Amino acid sequence: MPATSVSQPRAPGRARLTAALRELAVQAISCDDEGNALTRADVLAQLIWDQALGYIEKSLDDHGNAIKIPHAPAPWAQTFLYDRIEGKPAPTSGEEKTDAITATDRVRESFVAITNAAARVAQGPPPRKSRSEPAVVGVTKEDPGAGAGAGCDNRRDGSERSSGN
Repeated sequence: MPATSVSQPRAPGRARLTAALRELAVQAISCDDEGNALTRADVLAQLIWDQALGYIEKSLDDHGNAIKIPHAPAPWAQTFLYDRIEGKPAPTSGEEKTDAITATDRVRESFVAITNAAARVAQGPPPRKSRSEPAVVGVTKEDPGAGAGAGCDNRRDGSERSSGN
């Protein structure tokens, strides 16, 4: 870390860390194919964009063969970029979280709604009952007297139920 100059007053606590990070962020650490300087901030921004959009990592397997490992988009990076592009200030640790819906929640709710709608369409219409089907379970056309209470003898006098023959 570079030494603080005498003419520059030292900032207390977090402000001093922020100042140091900003100093480091503007330092050139590499250059692109055209010879333009790349700062740490440029490299960090590219890494965040890669996370947000998904990327393919090129690596070598155990046998030295080149392999490509796909990485899915990260919702946290999408939310971070969306908030920065829309001008939402970065949250600080001292702020209370609001009840506002985040971009990730909006995406998740939309996905759930679309998935549920697709599932309902895939199931097809619910089965329809034909008018010829009995409304009460246990009642058949052959024995209209059967149904709720059929076969139960609830007579108080103890007499047997006649079979109707």
